[in-house]
Amino acid sequence: MDNLITDLLAKRNFSQARKAIEKKLKQKKYDGDHGLQIAKARALFGLAEYQACLVLCSHLCQDGVHFAEDVNDSYALLRQLSRHVEVEEELYEKLWRGAVAKQPKGQSQLEWCEEWATQAIKYQHWNQLMKAAQSLKQGTQAGSNGWRKYSFWLIVAQWLASTPRPNVLARQNSRNLMLSRINAQLATRQLQEAIKTAEANVQDGNVSTSNKLQMEKLPEMKLLLHILKDQKKYDDIVTVLSGSKAKSIAGDDDDMAIAFQEAILATKNGADSLAWLKDFLETTSNADNASSRIDDWQVWKALLALEGDRTKDVDEWKRDSAEAQQIAQTYCDTDKPSRGPWLAKFELQCSSLVSDNATRQQAFLDHFERHASSEFIVDDLQRNLGTINGTTFKSIRDTIAQSVKPTGSEVIGVKEQLKWLTAEINTLKLDLLYLKHSQSSQYTSTKTGDHASNNQEYIRLLEALIVNALSVYRLSRAHTATIHEKAMHPGDQACLVAVDALLVLGQLQAKVSASTLQALCLLDFVLADNRYNFLARTQLTGLSQTLGLYTLASPAYQALDVKEVLHETMCPLLFLRIGSMHAPALKGFNSYDAMTKALEFYSKSLDKIPDYQSLALDHANYSQVIHMHQFREQLYLSPTRLMLLFERKRLARLMHDQIPGASPTVDQPELADELRNAYTGSVNVPKRAQPDRHPGPALTKQYNEWLMIVDLAFELTRSKQLEKADIESGLHTFMRLLQLFDGRGGEKVLTDAELNILKASETVFSVLLYLVGIAIPADVLGADVALSTLHDTMNTLLEKYSGRRKSQLDILPQWTDYHEAYLTLELCQVLDALVDKVQKVKPASTTSNVDSKAVQESAKAIKVQAKDLFERVQKQFAGYVKEIVEYGSAQLLELVMGGGEGETGEHVAQAVYNVMGEQNVRRFLQGYVNSAKVSIDAVLSIKLRK
Repeated sequence: MDNLITDLLAKRNFSQARKAIEKKLKQKKYDGDHGLQIAKARALFGLAEYQACLVLCSHLCQDGVHFAEDVNDSYALLRQLSRHVEVEEELYEKLWRGAVAKQPKGQSQLEWCEEWATQAIKYQHWNQLMKAAQSLKQGTQAGSNGWRKYSFWLIVAQWLASTPRPNVLARQNSRNLMLSRINAQLATRQLQEAIKTAEANVQDGNVSTSNKLQMEKLPEMKLLLHILKDQKKYDDIVTVLSGSKAKSIAGDDDDMAIAFQEAILATKNGADSLAWLKDFLETTSNADNASSRIDDWQVWKALLALEGDRTKDVDEWKRDSAEAQQIAQTYCDTDKPSRGPWLAKFELQCSSLVSDNATRQQAFLDHFERHASSEFIVDDLQRNLGTINGTTFKSIRDTIAQSVKPTGSEVIGVKEQLKWLTAEINTLKLDLLYLKHSQSSQYTSTKTGDHASNNQEYIRLLEALIVNALSVYRLSRAHTATIHEKAMHPGDQACLVAVDALLVLGQLQAKVSASTLQALCLLDFVLADNRYNFLARTQLTGLSQTLGLYTLASPAYQALDVKEVLHETMCPLLFLRIGSMHAPALKGFNSYDAMTKALEFYSKSLDKIPDYQSLALDHANYSQVIHMHQFREQLYLSPTRLMLLFERKRLARLMHDQIPGASPTVDQPELADELRNAYTGSVNVPKRAQPDRHPGPALTKQYNEWLMIVDLAFELTRSKQLEKADIESGLHTFMRLLQLFDGRGGEKVLTDAELNILKASETVFSVLLYLVGIAIPADVLGADVALSTLHDTMNTLLEKYSGRRKSQLDILPQWTDYHEAYLTLELCQVLDALVDKVQKVKPASTTSNVDSKAVQESAKAIKVQAKDLFERVQKQFAGYVKEIVEYGSAQLLELVMGGGEGETGEHVAQAVYNVMGEQNVRRFLQGYVNSAKVSIDAVLSIKLRK
């Protein structure tokens, strides 16, 4: 194949490449050239002529391709083709078996079969890995090491083939489902037979059985446990691991011991769990790593199986519980008691089957007094707060307060200071947790008329807590001055408690109040003092994003230095809805580039994992192959990954003239699979970073479906030429996504502005169908009716933006203001482009029931509406600029330093002032105003596309 064809294919000039290839194939010397035929198939694929491409690939497989490069290229093309048309498994097999058959028998054929397996792993094609493993197994002598290795390869492939990736084109018919179940049963049965054979040989005294597969090594045992666990066959796990051969294979491996314990827990057999714990502790006591193993909470979770064992009466259960508590107490009384036994004892004493409230109260007191200065104590107590009442909590709180020194004046030595400080902060955290818990309980149990009085008391208690927390923060800074500058100051935790309480107060207000701004001020102050505080930086990012302060949120996010798998949970913190909020590129930070960098992690990981799987399989680390497959599927179907792909596109589409090198066109073929995937799951931003009143802070499946629907409609509108094939393909995906979206609570995770865009997308599609002459489905409105309905929606939006805007702050917009503005501007852009098409493109359909005259009239009216609405939105935001210039940060300073309602609110403002000082408050508020100016300017920079 010459350089011209290679260059044309690389530049995606498929039409010219096809002509050049066909011209060469007409020459006699190139007749039957497999390389050229594969290149032609690639050109056909690029032109979306999938059936013609499949026919050509079928001929190639029939003829037999024998060069390694050609075979791999053909296989890769078939895998790409399978995303668009159904490719029979026999075709892949024919390709590889034909190539293997052309090799000399013996080692050469085995090497080709291993290459077959490698390529199957690369493309996660487990049915073909099964075929390759079968060929390898048949090519080696039964009972040999190679035969055993390939036997386990086959089992791994069978299990992976039983869990196919969900895909629109993957026919989930009865035959495929039956094959999946058969593969799962075969894999499980072969492994169970292997362990039975090994157990029988131990009993009979045989060393090996040549013609039967038997389990001999730990990785093989882990594979069996992994498969049984995935099928939730916990009774089988207990049976297997109780065998003598399994015990000899497992040895002292902690993973196997914990797997046994987890299986016992799952069966909820308290007696077995107790027996396991006794045996484990006895065998562990003399081990070199005894202390670390005994401290492992996974070990002590065995005692909790007693709570779930309902097969016994209460008296018998209490006797077992007392025995379990005695076991835990034995290890609690040692010189260096670890957290595990204490927590197990505490959980048992707080169990729902223990009706004695005094016992629960004493359990709380004992646990807190013993671990008051431990960082984990609040997490231990949080799960059981619901089991105690207000009187009990007050008694516990009084005892706790007595166990912690009220001031730091008597504390000497850094170690003692840190213990006192941690205990104080734990007390504050516990107070806040109980306040939240009691408030939610009151709202579910009190009458509506009592809510106001309860609210006032709740606010008073919260404000008192804030004052106490800031007092501890100030005191801690005077007593822990020797902390390393790169370490998080322990006293910062007290300040973060105050921030949490301030945000809770903010949630009780109908607008952004002094408490929200005070929380922002404190977070900024903490980071100015110690830039290594990860929790404060994460919370500042989320809260700044909530208020639309992009120039504050983006540097905070950038300083987090998010890398690798952290992108999965941290990206939604800043980039969720970034395409409809903050578009400007800042000095040192560009959202488009940052999203591209995050997506590189996904693409590199997806490419590298098959290589690691091949290595793991070759080294007999079988369970790791399955682990990596599951991890790869999580990344591939990740809502975060999909969100980044589409938000990046929206950003480019909205700011097409301000992002160098960014194209607002469809990112094909990168998104082709995403549009066809049926994925599940959701991702939440970290708890401490969840923005308050942020519509849909969680990245959900419904939101991603909304992204795909809108993206598909808008991109087809912006395409220079309307192709009937593109519209038909888009319609199939659009209708499927719309069907999935309906009835799934999408309105709970979408804003009103996003729901308006969704309705507009349906109108876009009905108009496009009308223009290209495709029959409009019964459940889609005709173009004339759809445009008329959209006309009414536009009137509603015009009315909304007709009067003086009502900001939730007196002079500054918020997240919802920016969000609605950007979405409205985007809607105006797409409608402007759509109307141009209606006016320029002559409808292809003459038999449609659509009123063409009504379509033209509605289109003209909507174009005028879009232009008017665009101007009104920008005029409203220009008003913000005027008021910022007039008022500056003075009004904000008065709001922050003026405090909340009543005397206690003034005490909160004074506490914030005592911590920060007026100069720091003024500095931050000036930055707040400057950030708002940048965000407003970004809205004003959006233009209608020419």
